[in-house]
Amino acid sequence: MKSFRIVFAIFVLCFVFSGPASSQALVVKDHVWHLDTGYKTYDSYDAQGVYTPFGNINIRINFQLDTKDPLVLIAIEEGPISFDFFITTGDIVVPCTITVFPNGRLKVNGHL
Repeated sequence: MKSFRIVFAIFVLCFVFSGPASSQALVVKDHVWHLDTGYKTYDSYDAQGVYTPFGNINIRINFQLDTKDPLVLIAIEEGPISFDFFITTGDIVVPCTITVFPNGRLKVNGHL
């Protein structure tokens, strides 16, 4: 009986002195995003969103554009082009950087 009391006391002390439980981030993979460039509408082929309990949001989305798309033609002439933009996820507006590569890949990186 005495060993039971010791184990119970250790259990209670661990429970009392342990800190509050911390939450994990929510990771959403392969959610399909849509992009309209004015030339054509594209669906993403790879996407990942990380939403933390503290309100941080990281979004990474990849699209493959048609080689005749005007954005790709500009990237072929000038090299990879980048510009800042805003995307919406739910009711939240997330600032992001869009990079267009000469091979037609469009990469979106967002962080809030």
